[in-house]
Amino acid sequence: MLFSSEIFLFVFLPFVLFVYYCLLFWSRTAQNLFLLVMSLLFYAYGEPWFVFVMMTSIMANWLFGLLVSRFKENKKAAMTILTVMVCFNGDSGKGSCRSCSGFNLYQALAACSEHLESFGGHALAAGLNIRREELPAFRAALHAYYLSHLPEKKPDVSCDLLLCDGALLSIENVRELDRLEPYGSANPRPVLCISDVPLLSAYGVGAEKQHL
Repeated sequence: MLFSSEIFLFVFLPFVLFVYYCLLFWSRTAQNLFLLVMSLLFYAYGEPWFVFVMMTSIMANWLFGLLVSRFKENKKAAMTILTVMVCFNGDSGKGSCRSCSGFNLYQALAACSEHLESFGGHALAAGLNIRREELPAFRAALHAYYLSHLPEKKPDVSCDLLLCDGALLSIENVRELDRLEPYGSANPRPVLCISDVPLLSAYGVGAEKQHL
């Protein structure tokens, strides 16, 4: 199914929009689950086996997120998490890679490119094509590169701007920050700090009340 095909424009897309905005408006969770199912159906329409590749990728990304969340209080452990998933079709494999801040994944793949057919991405996420016989050598090369480029420890909070006047935090000024988008690994969201502010109240949120 192509985005320009009649079945997508006049059947699939109207159905998804109607259900998403008209029938499931009461629950964001239901909307997200519906989009997940319809996305898988969209790819299954052309090549059904792609669904298994996508499900594997989704599960890998989900598990990776759980690992980062589990070790978020241990900065050193969190920075050492690096995942590379490769799925083979015969002797040709396609890989998906994820990293944490502090380790440039793209540069790592570039250093190991002699073992890859192609690769692309950015510092935190990348994809690759590899031959099955090159996988052991690539694994060893990537491991060696990581050990020689261990992420440096960074402060828990890095402030971009210290505000001395609380009046600067107006709705208009906060909205102006949107002009800095899009945010990403090379353009992170700005962190603003203000000191000497009295705390009137605080309460925990989350399943275990671990967030303020």
